[in-house]
Amino acid sequence: MNNKPRCKRCGKPLSDPVSIAAGLGPQCRGAAQKSSSRRVRQTERHARGSGGATAAGSDLSVGMITPLWRVYDIPDGDIETVLTLHRERYGKPQMILLAQDVSKEIYMRAKQLAVIVIKNRKVLPGQVWVV
Repeated sequence: MNNKPRCKRCGKPLSDPVSIAAGLGPQCRGAAQKSSSRRVRQTERHARGSGGATAAGSDLSVGMITPLWRVYDIPDGDIETVLTLHRERYGKPQMILLAQDVSKEIYMRAKQLAVIVIKNRKVLPGQVWVV
């Protein structure tokens, strides 16, 4: 019996840690991220409008088919402040995508604060994607 994780959308085998955690392959995840980025903006707008309090913490359940990525700017490389803000709003970060050109120091500090940290060319310099 083959226990290799498979994409929940198309059924292809998954090998990349981000794909495995998301339950979707890169192509299927790309299609899902377009719709989820709209939800992120709506959630962030809702959080601002309610004084920062939101029930969106339940959005990060491990059983979700599509993780809800939240995109932050990293001010002056201060990854700890960004992840503290995320933890206060949504709970402990499970996965982080950093820009390919991020310094090794920021990468190592982020690695201490999340389960999976990956450098990704699709993340713009100075940004971090957190789920």
